[in-house]
Amino acid sequence: MQTEPLSLRLTMSALALAILLWLVGNSALFLMIYGDALTPVPLPYLETFTSTLRLDYRQFGGRWRLQEQTLVQSDPTEADKFAVIPLELPPAQTYQFGAAMKVLEGANGAGLTFNMQHKDDLRQSHLVRFGAKDGNPYLVFGYFDENDTFVEQGSQPAIDLTQGATLRVLVQDDTYTLLLNDQIQQAQIPLHYQGGHVGLMTWFSRVVFDDVVITTDVAATTALTSTAPTILLTQGFAAGVDQSQWQPLGGDWQFTKDALVQQKQEGFDYAISHAARFDQFVLRVRFRHEAGTAGGGVLFNRPDNETAKRGHLVRYDQGKTLIWGYFDEQGEFVTQGYSAVDPPGDQAHTVQIFSDGDTYAILLDEIVVAQDLPLISKTGHIGLTASQSVVAFERVEVTAFTPVPEATVQP
Repeated sequence: MQTEPLSLRLTMSALALAILLWLVGNSALFLMIYGDALTPVPLPYLETFTSTLRLDYRQFGGRWRLQEQTLVQSDPTEADKFAVIPLELPPAQTYQFGAAMKVLEGANGAGLTFNMQHKDDLRQSHLVRFGAKDGNPYLVFGYFDENDTFVEQGSQPAIDLTQGATLRVLVQDDTYTLLLNDQIQQAQIPLHYQGGHVGLMTWFSRVVFDDVVITTDVAATTALTSTAPTILLTQGFAAGVDQSQWQPLGGDWQFTKDALVQQKQEGFDYAISHAARFDQFVLRVRFRHEAGTAGGGVLFNRPDNETAKRGHLVRYDQGKTLIWGYFDEQGEFVTQGYSAVDPPGDQAHTVQIFSDGDTYAILLDEIVVAQDLPLISKTGHIGLTASQSVVAFERVEVTAFTPVPEATVQP
């Protein structure tokens, strides 16, 4: 049997040892240089970038650089570039996460991502960020589902970020609250995901970040939000919304820079319906009449998003009365009542529906018009409606049910 020469065996052993030493040495060098990116940061966490020598955030897209004692993402192209802070929060952790941010160039797009279930992508995570549509700045909030599709929970008009602002989220057991410059913007928004990672976000913008804070000391803010109603949906149409969530059912519905407008003046019961379903809620809709005989209003508890059958309606009629009722199985409207009201003119008015699952109440501009009305349909979709008029709907909000506030019943 022929054996390998001793010199060959020694050479192979030396080569293997050299490779092993090279791997160990490079691993040690990597850990020495990048170990901070793998080691979770302690809480409370404050990063002002004043003495930071190397960025330890995991970066996904863009060009993130330390610059003049700030963090700058300098690529204004594409959406959803993010940098993840090296820590993971447990599901039961209540915390605040915020940062100062200023847009240097682009579409006013900067924000925060939080409760990320994956440390390297946005699937199953929450987001709140600024943006702009047709020159109008807005603040949008929602979450990415398991398919990485963004689901909007609400939006509102916002400030121009070229002057800078501080955006924060207060994350609690099953809701979160948004604060802009320490002022609450939206409270008790439902959480779809708990715990996980947090990060900074840009959207078609070059952005500078500073004063990144994560803290579990949330007592003061929690006290402020504890009595706020849970927000189920909020949409200010001037801010821009996810139009795919609204389904027109007749008429000519257009999303303009100021409102969602039904523009066809001739005809009755033109409607547009939202994809979400609600039960036991308060619906608030602000709108104004631009032309016609004033027939704007709201729809609610519609079992089928594609038909008015068995859904409820409250709207102006000829600008002189407010009518309410429901559509029967054949789609015919059944009146439950009406009340004389002042002509709406061209001013904005707010209709509120308090639906508790058994009965509903109607408020017009904070005045109770009718209450203890029987519900034919207990739950369902909400929508907007217009008859013989051009109506501009400015804002829609749905919150969890609360009792009708003390108010003067309209005579």
